Amino acid sequence: MMGSASPGEAGEPLRLVVVARYLPGHSPHGASTYIGNMVEFLHERGARVRFLFLGETPGRWPVFLIPKAIRDRVDLRALGNVRFGPCLVSTRLFRGWILSLVRALYRALPGAWRRRLQGSRSLLASATPEPTAAELDFMAAQVGEFRPSALIVNYAWMAEAFRVAPAGVLRVMVAHDVMHERARALQEAGLPPGNDVWDREREIEWLSRADLVVALQGEDAETLDGLLQASRPVLAAPMSVRLQPESLPQVPGRCLFVGGLQEANVDGIRWFLQTCWPGVVARVPRASLHVCGDVCERLEPAPGVVLRGRVADLGPEYCQAQVVVVPLRAGSGLKIKLVQALSYGRACVTTRFGLQGLREAIDHGVLQAEEPADFASAVVGLLSDAGHRRACEQAIRAWVSRRFSAEACYGPFWRALVQADR
Repeated sequence: MMGSASPGEAGEPLRLVVVARYLPGHSPHGASTYIGNMVEFLHERGARVRFLFLGETPGRWPVFLIPKAIRDRVDLRALGNVRFGPCLVSTRLFRGWILSLVRALYRALPGAWRRRLQGSRSLLASATPEPTAAELDFMAAQVGEFRPSALIVNYAWMAEAFRVAPAGVLRVMVAHDVMHERARALQEAGLPPGNDVWDREREIEWLSRADLVVALQGEDAETLDGLLQASRPVLAAPMSVRLQPESLPQVPGRCLFVGGLQEANVDGIRWFLQTCWPGVVARVPRASLHVCGDVCERLEPAPGVVLRGRVADLGPEYCQAQVVVVPLRAGSGLKIKLVQALSYGRACVTTRFGLQGLREAIDHGVLQAEEPADFASAVVGLLSDAGHRRACEQAIRAWVSRRFSAEACYGPFWRALVQADR
């Protein structure tokens, strides 16, 4: 292999390049949370990680102070930026300032105005999912300079990035979903699939360019292995979590939903608010619901509902909630929002879609409901019966400590990286 010798032989650390459109752990998107979690594990195991961010400015303005948590774990490089100490500075300042100003003005608009402008959000979006020629040139230069033993790309649509990997470099693909199945599930739920390229044949072609495919949960790993006809290894590596301390007391009656602008999130929380929440409030008048994340931009105010929007630190929200709801009616892949809720030991109510990849959770304190009346009753039961809620919390905490340790989640992946480097 190129790059470092095996950590067990010459004492040299593994050298890894990770390519993504999200900063590790910096964006509220679940993919950012997951890749940040993985990078943290790789750093703790002693790997040297160069992280290639494919964007013009990672933050809202053309000068970006890299968070210390990211600086400590990765050597961050960003397309269209130069590194000055702890900062990234856009090399296209004028365009960067204009885009930043547009984004800032958009976020300053009242919620109702933002909802009317949803059809124009493409103006604020980043590049297309597949790598552009400029991005491939950027990656080639970075890989050539860093000489990694493995190139890790985030999502199947980044498969073209493997063109820049020299012979001998392990090509790793993190497949967050079975994309064509996700698109089908959204369409069956009457929701837009989000992209018209997710057909089965194209996804197989992308997956086939990898030497190793990493799925976020076991069910997806089995499906991907079948698609590839066992032609290359497929590993399941769920997101690891540490049990979080209860730093704030729970607020009686408080419920919580966390979600971004993905259509499945918008549909799920709207369904909950329209068909389940009225029944909860009727039986628990003091009930309140905090909604966090960009999904708030697509919601109308409702009695007892607080639209919090983006929250820098979700810890207090999770600590103060008595119940977390994950009312998804479509989608695929591991639900990062559910894993995060479990790390705080919160009692959760979700659907079969929320439980994808975590089916065993219903044996460890997580409640499942599909119909509005059943979902509302499950929430009411947890809010009204403290003993029932505490029993669920205790079962969840015990399960999380066993099931989601870093070694349990990423150990097989790490061993595959080390083996390939020998």
